[in-house]
Amino acid sequence: MVDLSIVIVNWNTCALLRACLTSIFRHPPRACFEVIVVDNASSDPSPEMVRGEFPGVILKTNTANLGFAAANNLGSRLATGRFLLFLNSDTEVHASTLSEALSFMELHPETGVLGCRTLNPDGSLQNSACAFPTCLRIFAHVSGLSRFVKLPRRRLHERHRHPDYVQGSFLFVSKSVFAQCGGFNEIFFLYGEEVDLCLRLRALGLRIDYHPGIAITHHGGASSRNSPRRVDHFVTSCLFLYREHRSAAQVGRLRKTVKAALAVRRLMRFVSAALNFKKRGDAARALCGRPPAAADALPSACGKMSVPTDSVTILKTRIDKLGMDEVLERAAGMMSQSSPRHLITANVDQLVANYKGAAFRAIYRDAVLVLPDGVPLLWAARFLNRPLHERINGTDLMERICSLAARKGFRVFLLGGPEGMAARAAAALQKRYPGLLVAGTYFPRYGFEKMEQENEKICSLLRERKPSILFTSLGFPKGIQWIERHQGRCAVPLAIEVGASFSFISGQLKRAPRWMQARGLEWLWRLMLEPRRLWKRYLVRDMPFFLYLLRQKFSAD
Repeated sequence: MVDLSIVIVNWNTCALLRACLTSIFRHPPRACFEVIVVDNASSDPSPEMVRGEFPGVILKTNTANLGFAAANNLGSRLATGRFLLFLNSDTEVHASTLSEALSFMELHPETGVLGCRTLNPDGSLQNSACAFPTCLRIFAHVSGLSRFVKLPRRRLHERHRHPDYVQGSFLFVSKSVFAQCGGFNEIFFLYGEEVDLCLRLRALGLRIDYHPGIAITHHGGASSRNSPRRVDHFVTSCLFLYREHRSAAQVGRLRKTVKAALAVRRLMRFVSAALNFKKRGDAARALCGRPPAAADALPSACGKMSVPTDSVTILKTRIDKLGMDEVLERAAGMMSQSSPRHLITANVDQLVANYKGAAFRAIYRDAVLVLPDGVPLLWAARFLNRPLHERINGTDLMERICSLAARKGFRVFLLGGPEGMAARAAAALQKRYPGLLVAGTYFPRYGFEKMEQENEKICSLLRERKPSILFTSLGFPKGIQWIERHQGRCAVPLAIEVGASFSFISGQLKRAPRWMQARGLEWLWRLMLEPRRLWKRYLVRDMPFFLYLLRQKFSAD
């Protein structure tokens, strides 16, 4: 009989997951146990690592990111042990952690959830025995003031306590108790599920125990750092918690708290920028676009997007800081899965449109990656003191992905371009990359995006041909809008709008010389090739780009 089932939810933490599993098998409990890993559609090689290095682990791979709560519930349904341990993938257990925790739970049936002492990699303490998040604490976290206010954690964490909840990186619970309370509430996607679970168990008359003699090491936020909406998820979870466990008046106070916190965050950034300007002549050192805006999660709050640590915001658009090799590695992972993902190569024209209006911002916010297609974006990022790694040109990316597809056996489909251009581009790619599998090409009728019958025909064709990646050459904004609306029913894992790439690859249009590309003059080359079509874009529509950039650099907004 299995005594303990260890459930680990993973999302893009391959190296940390390996260390976590290694620590479990190095320090196993003195009882029969099983390990269950639920992978939430990672784009890194986590599933392959588990299969290859830990064949005894039960692996469940999801085709989409279900969120932390839903994935843990899925793992619990696979478990056969008397007790469940929900363990984060970025943790490492110590020598006696599992055995002592299991012994404690067997001796204390009145305990609903057991938490433990949680250490940072440097040995310092994390806050793992907590009170219900008050408006003051939420204000401090969202505003950024929590970085300057340190709580006396050592005194609070050196004795056995019964807090409101314990940190979700280590949750030890009886399987029967977990089933009795209905498991995690799946309305919580990333944060707050452990708070809600502990409060519901307390309502059933069970205890929440924090045991300082049991310890783990927690690297902290490894999965959430990969999420471009982690601040949004935090505020959304707080709102759900208040709705479930507090009064309507307190929910209203929370909304006001978040708005005030965002105002303070902006003020802090403005002051920081002013100080840097005075000391070093660099007013924008603390500015990288708009401040992280968790209020996207609140229906009545200001709607702005949080900026992940590996990106820079330029004119209200997130640009990811990745090199070509890393992009190709991620693309390979995405193409091997079934969940639809939209990758965007952004240029000056798109950023100006996003800055002037909100029509397309949601598409860029939800895209799996937004890459810099244009040297001016590299200049802009350097001007904001957040330099990008390199330019990821749409045509270069398409060719590199096709080279990868030829080696790995992925199927590609080309949609759009001038009549016959997709077929010519496909032939050129197959000649250039022998073994490339072209699932098909299609030239849609003019105005097809407004014709449901034509759209269904395209989607049916894609479902039938089953490509791993869809390249569209429909232009901006038609291309990204069509992908956003129809990719889900096309069953295509990865889709990219590549602009005029079909024409370049087929030889219909000649690309700018390398020296012009390197100096950011490719726009001038394009203008010389197609002056009647492009003069308004380059000489009228895109000219305010640098004015908007100056405004971003020297403004707190």
